[in-house]
Amino acid sequence: MSLDLKKLSESLNDFQFSVQLPSTGDIIYGRPYTVRDEFSLAQAAESKDQKLMFNTLFELIKRKYHSLKEEQLENLTMIDFLALLIKLKIQSDDREIPLLVKCSKCGNEFKYKMDLTKIGTINAENFKREIEIKLEKLETPIILTIKSLSFKKTLEYANIKDKLMNSEEMMNILKDIIESVSYNGEKTDMTTSEEDLTDFLNDIPKKKYEEITDFLNNQPELAYTPKAKCTHAGCLHENTISVDDFFYLFF
Repeated sequence: MSLDLKKLSESLNDFQFSVQLPSTGDIIYGRPYTVRDEFSLAQAAESKDQKLMFNTLFELIKRKYHSLKEEQLENLTMIDFLALLIKLKIQSDDREIPLLVKCSKCGNEFKYKMDLTKIGTINAENFKREIEIKLEKLETPIILTIKSLSFKKTLEYANIKDKLMNSEEMMNILKDIIESVSYNGEKTDMTTSEEDLTDFLNDIPKKKYEEITDFLNNQPELAYTPKAKCTHAGCLHENTISVDDFFYLFF
């Protein structure tokens, strides 16, 4: 009797795991990636094209996290995206990543194994903020609810983050982070006209604008708690490992 490999292959990747989205607390279910997925990652890595590499990871997230709804996918923050990648890496490959670390004290490089399970979220309460605008002529305060940028929008703005943004770029960011505006028992989502929204944002008091920029400047981030101790004799300096580049997790 011939063994039915096709039927057997359906059982090879039947394991399911869960991960909690840092921004919402939603529990998402996924399955480990396979040899087929590894080939896709290898091709993207060989191209050295960051856009292709990002798109490959995005497609991997969509494919492997089968319980992700379209709305959840669109609203994933960068921290959510990284958390999903890290958990996927742990479940599919290994919890440790070999790194070559350059010591910030002696300048020498040394080998270090980074434990992915030791990565956590800091400033986790800063995914959303309510800003209250009180004015004498208003019956009740205006409540402006702002949220973290989605990872897609974060990447769009990445090329302008290190230079002075013009007013149009800043206005676009403001529009992207506003979740809702509430006043006197009424609440609007952001389906209002572009012109009305722009007028409203332009008239926000300066002090409240400073609260918005404070929110943007204190976004949640991932941090690796252990220190990488330099292995060179006479140094033994404890180095901080940054977790701001998700590409090295897979490429």
